[in-house]
Amino acid sequence: MSLNGQRETEGISGVIMMRLFTGIPLGADFKNSIVSIYHRFSGFEGLRFTATENLHVTLKFFGEAQPEMVDGLKAALDRACGGTKPFFISSAGVSCFGSEKYARVIWCNIEKNSGKISELFARIEEESAAAGFKKEERAFTPHITIARSKEGVNIKRRLKDIKFDYGAEAGGICLFSSTLSPQGPKYDIIHRVIFKE
Repeated sequence: MSLNGQRETEGISGVIMMRLFTGIPLGADFKNSIVSIYHRFSGFEGLRFTATENLHVTLKFFGEAQPEMVDGLKAALDRACGGTKPFFISSAGVSCFGSEKYARVIWCNIEKNSGKISELFARIEEESAAAGFKKEERAFTPHITIARSKEGVNIKRRLKDIKFDYGAEAGGICLFSSTLSPQGPKYDIIHRVIFKE
């Protein structure tokens, strides 16, 4: 069963569910630039890198949702982005969630205009909460996830002397559905909001 051609998962109660999140899509040049630093973290057992096509600036993970909630979420994202103009973003550093000795999620930061992204996240939080979605309990950090490890890896030495500065225009956000598989997640865009001048 599908909604707009998207694959879904079935919950415990038999209700068809969709795994949803929103983020800022990245252009091909930006993605390829980010991938060019992957080799700095090669050699760790169990470390899985984000596929090039899946790279994005994380905004909010909504979790499992029933299909009938999707239209309300789309409208919420439209409202949250109302009046937002395109803006430049850049990335110039790598950090992680978890300690540097037991990093579980490795990510590239957002250097330029991270404040604008945080403001956008705050509006998405309010509008999506009004549409029935739970607010995030953790502090928000704009980032681009590049790798994950279930056990955690020691990247302390790998972070030394990493220097880069990649940038591009943020022209909108997307609502993605995520389908998990042994080969890694597959993301499908089910709604797009374009920032307008």
